[in-house]
Amino acid sequence: MNYRSYKSSWAVLINTRFWFIFLSSFQLFAANISSQSIDRLTFTGASVSVLVTDSSTGEVLFESRADDLFVPASMLKLVSTATALEILGAQHRYNTEIRFTGSIENGILNGDLLVLGGMDASLGSAFFTQTKPELVVEQISSAIRKHGIKSITGDVIVFESTLYEPRYPAGRLWEDMANYYGAPPSAVSWRDNSFNLTLSSPKQAGELCAIVKCEPKLQGIDFKSFVYSASHGKDSAYIFGYPGLNMWEVRGSIPAGRNAFVIRGALPNPGVQFAAELVRSIPELKSCVVRSDSDFSISQRSTLLLNIESPPVSEIVKVVNQRSQNLLADNLFLSLVANAGAPHSLWDLASWQMTDYWKHKGFDMPVRFHDGSGLSPKNLVSARFINSLLMYMLNSEYAAHFQNSLAVGGESGTLARMWPNQRWKGRVVAKSGFMEGVLGYAGYIHTINDRKLCFCISVNHFTQPVGEVRSSVEQFVGELIEKF
Repeated sequence: MNYRSYKSSWAVLINTRFWFIFLSSFQLFAANISSQSIDRLTFTGASVSVLVTDSSTGEVLFESRADDLFVPASMLKLVSTATALEILGAQHRYNTEIRFTGSIENGILNGDLLVLGGMDASLGSAFFTQTKPELVVEQISSAIRKHGIKSITGDVIVFESTLYEPRYPAGRLWEDMANYYGAPPSAVSWRDNSFNLTLSSPKQAGELCAIVKCEPKLQGIDFKSFVYSASHGKDSAYIFGYPGLNMWEVRGSIPAGRNAFVIRGALPNPGVQFAAELVRSIPELKSCVVRSDSDFSISQRSTLLLNIESPPVSEIVKVVNQRSQNLLADNLFLSLVANAGAPHSLWDLASWQMTDYWKHKGFDMPVRFHDGSGLSPKNLVSARFINSLLMYMLNSEYAAHFQNSLAVGGESGTLARMWPNQRWKGRVVAKSGFMEGVLGYAGYIHTINDRKLCFCISVNHFTQPVGEVRSSVEQFVGELIEKF
């Protein structure tokens, strides 16, 4: 999900011209002229791609520009989660190993504590009960005590080379990289790879805001504020930076008169941050120094202290699709090829893997994947590709896991405010996608007449308020619910 999806208004406005074109085209469809080509279902400057099929027969019920490539935004998560289920399996779990070198004598570990990353993006995540930070720290602390360790003479060493550089895909925007929704996967993730930055704003609009604090404190990084107070009530402040840059900038605006306004950024070194928190929180580690290393041969001479497991992929894909969580989606994407070696970028390898997998399933259609979250505006798919994937997953051995991962209209996730009236509530099970100029929905519709439809609708390049486009799509899908 692009950042503007987190900070957009839910205002519902009706654009008359869009309504007229959309519903006029729908009337042709409702009059059983669905085989006729409908070239335009949009307002000035925008394009709309639509495909609706009967899930039982595959009959095309409505189609417009279904083979055109469009930017999917977070609808791409349908592809990455389906691929992860198919390749990794619903019960696959990621592991983080805590090991130690040397020997324990009289309660003293004469060696190092090792953290071996296994691509567990759920470690310390707020989205899973069993991986909350305090529980993870307590698990490790308890394991240390059970081994009779009272102090450690060595260091806490973090191994993160499971995911080698580059950390970011080629299609990642500069304005997304340092904000929490753009946090990239890492071999050792922690707290959703995010940090909190607190700002204070003057009472008068148009004045420069101050940076109060950063939690946790980032070593070697300072922040410079270009954020101004504003009369609006929105969070429009964004962080600009990347790992290795010492001075990060914060730009935009926040509401005036706030003493502590919190925005979230992407941790530059989450593995090191995790180890530093262990040292601060566990008394037995208080004299340790945190450092990172890439020499995995050290681990071959070590003893396992604790293995921390992630929730199964079936639970992860549910968070990805219902909450549109980018880090977990990109982590699924990269883990498809985690054991591959250089020289290629893992992002490129994952793209080839995902493309090749569906091509061998018969989806020989043009696509372009730069990530698994849909955050890149360079991703391209067609409504026919998405619709074909939805049809395929109905007969997959992971069909129940996939469908249960989707948000429900009027009830849950990103669709909680869509289709809320009693006749439509609960009848749309889908994934949304939104970024500037892009809005789409794809999934399954359970009609009034007890038919199940697969649908994909994407609007690209619009400049009108997103509420207008959203409202029109909502009404269009409502008509599908009523008519079939």
